[in-house]
Amino acid sequence: DYVAIDYVDMIYQAARHLLDLGHRSIGLFIPGLRHPLETRLGGLQEALKEAGIAEREEWYFDGPYFEAGGEEAAEQFLALKQRPTSMIVANDSSAMVFTNRIGLRAGLRVPQDVSVVGQDDMPGARYSVPAWTTVSHPAEDVVRNVEELLCSRLDGSYTKEPRHVMVRGRLQVRESADRV
Repeated sequence: DYVAIDYVDMIYQAARHLLDLGHRSIGLFIPGLRHPLETRLGGLQEALKEAGIAEREEWYFDGPYFEAGGEEAAEQFLALKQRPTSMIVANDSSAMVFTNRIGLRAGLRVPQDVSVVGQDDMPGARYSVPAWTTVSHPAEDVVRNVEELLCSRLDGSYTKEPRHVMVRGRLQVRESADRV
């Protein structure tokens, strides 16, 4: 038995939200983006395909995790001649550094110049300026599902094949993403 977070769906939710706001150019930062086991890009690809929008691989950024990744993503973003109007960033820590760097280096503002959607819904996300639109990591749902699967094995009420549960995050709409 195992319980996992559906990271592909988290990116899909972020992309759909940006598309619903009118964005047609969406960038993505995910550490390890080109690793063969990394699947999150599929969420953006699916949303773009549904909307009939061509991918722009030059808007897909890879780099280190957390704060260092946000800094590197900002540098890659600022180096572009044509930038996307929105970014999905793999975690809220990276998103905050990304935003600070593009603001300090180029005077870009979130969400006025670039909409940003993070992932995690870390505690500070709702108190940031702007407050972060993000997709939550549903820790309580993961724990609840693990508990249910484990207890059913321990008490003998389930003895069949291994079960696989995918838990979905929830989009938290706040201020960091706005209409084009």
